[in-house]
Amino acid sequence: MTTPHYVMHQQQLQRRPLAHAEAHGPYDGAYGFSQGAAVLTLLSDAGVRASLGCHRPLWSFVLLACGVDYLVEQHRPGGAL
Repeated sequence: MTTPHYVMHQQQLQRRPLAHAEAHGPYDGAYGFSQGAAVLTLLSDAGVRASLGCHRPLWSFVLLACGVDYLVEQHRPGGAL
């Protein structure tokens, strides 16, 4: 089965902040605004981190502001907005 393009794109977008957090962390906490909130939400998930090769927590807590649910299409019947 081929990995969908949008999944590969999301993984590429997550690798840079993950590399930074691994190099300079661990952090007590992290703050994300808007798209940063979405990235922090993903990188806080152990399964997502493991799929990117990281097997340890990067922070103890996150503060998220003005986040968006970029997976909203997957939560609605038929994927329609």
